Amino acid sequence: MKDISRNSESSANIHHQPGLTPPIHTLEQSKALLTAYHHELATQRRIARAKAVPLQDRSRALALDHLKAGEFELKLIEAERRKAIEQRIHDSAQFKLHPPGLLGSEMDLLDSNDLTIKVPPYDFSWISNTHEGIEHADHIAGTYDLAVQSLGDGESSVAAGIGFWFFSGEGNPTQRFASVVDYFDDWWDSADWYAAHNDGRTRLWVFGASEQTWVAQSDQTPSWSDGVGWLEDHGNDPGGEDGRVACETYFNAEPNSWYQCWLWSSAEVYSDSGFFGVSASSIHMNISAPLAVIGRLA
Repeated sequence: MKDISRNSESSANIHHQPGLTPPIHTLEQSKALLTAYHHELATQRRIARAKAVPLQDRSRALALDHLKAGEFELKLIEAERRKAIEQRIHDSAQFKLHPPGLLGSEMDLLDSNDLTIKVPPYDFSWISNTHEGIEHADHIAGTYDLAVQSLGDGESSVAAGIGFWFFSGEGNPTQRFASVVDYFDDWWDSADWYAAHNDGRTRLWVFGASEQTWVAQSDQTPSWSDGVGWLEDHGNDPGGEDGRVACETYFNAEPNSWYQCWLWSSAEVYSDSGFFGVSASSIHMNISAPLAVIGRLA
């Protein structure tokens, strides 16, 4: 999917004091930090798995070398398995998120001194731009989508997110950031004699423009971490899982300060292959945020 909002930012939904505008230039800083975090995490995973591969190969060879006598049959089985996996990936991509209606009408979504409610359009979006899968974020609609697969070809990782500005006013040492999240995820990992991993993460993070750093970083639902080896097969396909959850985190909001409130997710897959066959891993994730709250979530 084409990312229609990667470089466009909207101020239509920004709530702030008269005469004040958010420090838009700090968006590039927070996006750079998100990208660096995501890439560093993927790099660390690659390094750790590269160290483990030689020992895994030696163990696998000791256990399976006797199968080399059936090399021709093994190649036929691998070809059939690849075809089945490709069909499974195609089938799992045919998903749609059908979010419930909003909680109340937009006419009821009013700001007060203690409560700020946000609905789409939000103010900004981000994708990790790894080119290893599909990453799409649309802050106007309040949605983002991720899709990534590995068919015996190592590690792939994608991420995307949306967010909005918040002005702290008098400040609050225990400021609450909450979001209603509608989600659909379809994931699985499968291994015939090899290994596969599957990791999905959803996060609420807050960046302080004055602090020049993240002031809140929390994992939320939907999130999972799974691994398989040999003849194992895990996942929630073909039906996947969908739902509505209320996510929340807290941060110290300094007086008269601007904050970027981010909802974002990452999807990481790993699989390897060789003489004896191929493993596979796949994730499709669809996130919609119909409502976000600074203050409390009724």
